[in-house]
Amino acid sequence: MINLCVLYGLTILQEIKTNGYDTGYFKQGDNSLIEEAICILLKKLRPQAIPLIESACQIPDEILTTSIGNSYGDIYETAFEWAKTSRYNTPNGNVPPGWKEYMSPIINSKAKL
Repeated sequence: MINLCVLYGLTILQEIKTNGYDTGYFKQGDNSLIEEAICILLKKLRPQAIPLIESACQIPDEILTTSIGNSYGDIYETAFEWAKTSRYNTPNGNVPPGWKEYMSPIINSKAKL
């Protein structure tokens, strides 16, 4: 939570930085320091972002249709199931242009190796 509060404060500073320059509070180069601090905080918060949003918002899986933040925790299984049942993986002719000419020979040659 501390990192989130600091990030919020830095984004506010970034939004009103013109006032800081006008009053003399900010000097040349301070903007790059703010941006660097924001990048550092975002890197720290990235691994915690999904659990934080899940616990804060309590959005049901039916509304938030993503395999990353589902309540089951089976990220890869859900993504794999969605790929298997995708309309692009059905044999009803939804083959992208160039697939048979360019991709199919490559895949078939690797299968024979």
